[in-house]
Amino acid sequence: MPCGQSTVGRVMAQVAMVMNLDKCIGCHTCSVTCKQTWTNRTGVEYAWFNNVETKPGIGYPRRYEDQEKWKGGWTLDRRGRLVL
Repeated sequence: MPCGQSTVGRVMAQVAMVMNLDKCIGCHTCSVTCKQTWTNRTGVEYAWFNNVETKPGIGYPRRYEDQEKWKGGWTLDRRGRLVL
């Protein structure tokens, strides 16, 4: 590596796992094991894990597509103010 350059912030490698979701029981053992394996050294404390679910049905997070419940994520009162 040339003098004055740092590896901080540079992606050196990526890791992916492919699972047979027909055998998945939703226990998240695969996620826990992966995090314990790949975040046990200095410099990877803030690694980002992306959960992607491709199984049919409601998905993750539960009922996030239910617009009758969430109404786009916010509602307004009669005066037009945001209701949290």
